[in-house]
Amino acid sequence: MHLVLARIDGAPAGTRGISLFAVPKHRVSATGDLEPNDVHVSGVIHKIGWRGLPSVALAFGDQNDCRGYLVGAPNQGLRCMFQMMNEARIMVGVNAAATASVAFHESVAWAQERRQGRLLGSVDPDQPQVTLMRHPDVRRMLLRQKSIVEGSLCLLAITARAADLSQHATEPTLRERSKLLLDLLTPMAKSFPSEKGFEANALALQIHGGYGYSSEYPPEGWLREQKLNSIHEGTTSIQSLDLLGRKAVAGGGAALTILHEEVSVELARAKQLGVSFEAVAHGLERLVTVTSTLGLRGAQGDLEGMLGHSADYLDFASTLVIGWMWLKMELAVHGRDDDFAQGLRAASQYWQVTELTRLDAVAERCESNERSYLDATAAQFEA
Repeated sequence: MHLVLARIDGAPAGTRGISLFAVPKHRVSATGDLEPNDVHVSGVIHKIGWRGLPSVALAFGDQNDCRGYLVGAPNQGLRCMFQMMNEARIMVGVNAAATASVAFHESVAWAQERRQGRLLGSVDPDQPQVTLMRHPDVRRMLLRQKSIVEGSLCLLAITARAADLSQHATEPTLRERSKLLLDLLTPMAKSFPSEKGFEANALALQIHGGYGYSSEYPPEGWLREQKLNSIHEGTTSIQSLDLLGRKAVAGGGAALTILHEEVSVELARAKQLGVSFEAVAHGLERLVTVTSTLGLRGAQGDLEGMLGHSADYLDFASTLVIGWMWLKMELAVHGRDDDFAQGLRAASQYWQVTELTRLDAVAERCESNERSYLDATAAQFEA
């Protein structure tokens, strides 16, 4: 059974005239038997990854005998599709986080097993080689993977919780509040694990060295698998336009206000416990000012100046929200001193000092309306 977007004769122009149809491979005949519905595979798409899930091109009605059955109201196909799409975007984020996670754990195992080189400063060739885990730069790459993977998993859990509460909370106010937060977090929950997960998978391949670049070891396959997640169910560019153009400024910034309130509560708790998260607090206030600046630019008619910086805005918001996730995780293990808790604190610190500190530069690009690529012409690219 295929769900197909198509137009009914006489439908309005543009996306307003798209309807959704269920088109089965076989249909029930007048006699109650199954008969072909004139749906055929016209080609197989050869992909660099996801080879266990075939992608094909379909042909409908080559013999003028294909029938589709309307799903929902006429001309409401996109509305129906996006109900499915919003849930699928969270699913893609889970796929991306899982693909980065398995590569991270494979990297940890490899770094503990593989022996190569000697400790920094060692000049004795008779000294035994050490495991990769003993090399500082390998630990840097592992910690970056950990900060991406576990930050992504936490974001997806919070987003899924908001989805549940938006449907099933007993209090109407909590349902509405959760719905707004869900709308704001979904583009980030889809795109951050996809984009940064690809980076994490590349680091896993790097740690494996030349073996990682071969198909004898799994990291190269996971790297290929990961790339699709930033493309399907709405590319990262689409997510950035959705976040800035629809979700962040909708209702006078109502969803952003809720996010500000949620983060502020945990910042206050962190302050009481003596846990320092000034970078999150600073980034939160800059997010408000950047949103206001870009929103005003769009309201004044400069949509390119607003939405042309949507990728930067998504980067800013996602990086900050992952900082919020690490705040949550640090608070969850407050008072503990075991390896698990110390590992969380190390990854949290890494995210604060390497990622949150760059947000001022991203904000400056947005607020100054930096136009290097906005003003670039086709002739300049072709020269």
